[in-house]
Amino acid sequence: MPGVTFPAITSPRASAHLAMQFQLEQTQWLEPEEIIKKQLQQLQTLYLYACNHVPFYRQRYQGLPLSRTKEFTLDQWQTIPLLTRDDLQTWGDAMVSKNIPPRHGKPCKISTTGSTGKPVSVWQTDITTFFWRAFTLREHFWHKRNFAGKLAAIRYVENDQANAPHGVKLKGWGPSTDIVLTTGPSCILNIRTSLDQQVAWLLQEQPEYLLTHPSNVLALANCFKNSEKKLHNLMEIRTLSETLTEETKKTCRDVFGVDVTDMYSTREVGYIALLCPEQRNYHVQSENVLVEILHDDGTLCLPGEVGKVVVTSLHNYASPLIRYDIGDYAEVGEPCPCGRGLPVIKKIMGRVRNILTLPDGRRNWPVFNYPELGKVVPYRQIQLLQHTLTDIEVRLVVTEPVTPHQEQRMTTIIREALQYPFAFKFSYLNNIPRVKGGKYEEFISYI
Repeated sequence: MPGVTFPAITSPRASAHLAMQFQLEQTQWLEPEEIIKKQLQQLQTLYLYACNHVPFYRQRYQGLPLSRTKEFTLDQWQTIPLLTRDDLQTWGDAMVSKNIPPRHGKPCKISTTGSTGKPVSVWQTDITTFFWRAFTLREHFWHKRNFAGKLAAIRYVENDQANAPHGVKLKGWGPSTDIVLTTGPSCILNIRTSLDQQVAWLLQEQPEYLLTHPSNVLALANCFKNSEKKLHNLMEIRTLSETLTEETKKTCRDVFGVDVTDMYSTREVGYIALLCPEQRNYHVQSENVLVEILHDDGTLCLPGEVGKVVVTSLHNYASPLIRYDIGDYAEVGEPCPCGRGLPVIKKIMGRVRNILTLPDGRRNWPVFNYPELGKVVPYRQIQLLQHTLTDIEVRLVVTEPVTPHQEQRMTTIIREALQYPFAFKFSYLNNIPRVKGGKYEEFISYI
């Protein structure tokens, strides 16, 4: 692989990480039936542990027959009640193990950013950190990156650090790679930085790889679109945290000439799915999580069907997350032609509040003709808020004043996309702020 240099292995931690990569290389090719069989063995151990050592589960699972079951089946597993964000908020410390296995290492508390309006806190251990780094490294290997290149990240940084104009510069790509590989440098810029400053920073850094949010890279692409300024070394864009749209992928190919590689993870669970290195779908990281995509009645979705994403973290014994409804929706995919037995997610749809509700009760994910809107109005940001069943607010950050005629043309385009004659209110702002954590949502429903 180009740019890969393995230094002399001198630490047990480095050896453990390389051994895990060898194991992951084997397990990805297992048959789906073998993968779920191995997961059920892990799930049974986790379930019994939670019943014995976590007050919440001891009470919630009291009376369930699974504790007396010799060997779990998937049907039996699916009788377990779902865990919600409300449960995590309400039960607090009762969700935490009173006897974390010593071999799992030191516990540490992490909190989500609360982009859904419901921030939660969970405890993790050295083991969960180990697996986070293992899947980061797998993702690099899958996509055959040149580790000698420069990695630039524009993302949320705590404590208001990594600000413009210089951001933060590091010698390597981060702890996931640095423990086992020699890499090129990396640099980080706070995503709260203005777009103009981001553009100037990228032109100065000229990275081979760019990591940021989908909405941010789309905004950057629109800045570069009509400019003579170029990112001469860019080889790949990587995205995280938000839903990646087809429009964003196409725009990045048109403007930057590179593909976008997306990742699906949450702070409290870790990696859920990674983009297949050969096909444009997502592989569930089954060595880390069990993913169930469910209808509203709790039955499993089939390929082509959309349902809510329910995950179980296989390695977190500090705050076990068992059948955790993370609030996302996704579409189940067919088995992947690449031959990997890891389950497939075809498309990640977003959260409940990203769903449009029509007056007749129908609900769907809105898809807008953003390129056509951009021809009508030169905008930098756009966000739609559904306040009632018939009223939508269109919030815009524009580069020049908008005429009533332009608003009427936008109204026609959006109504055609939504397939309903909504009443629109247009609001013009200097900036549409991102929520804590750097996320940006183009559509929010308050229904």
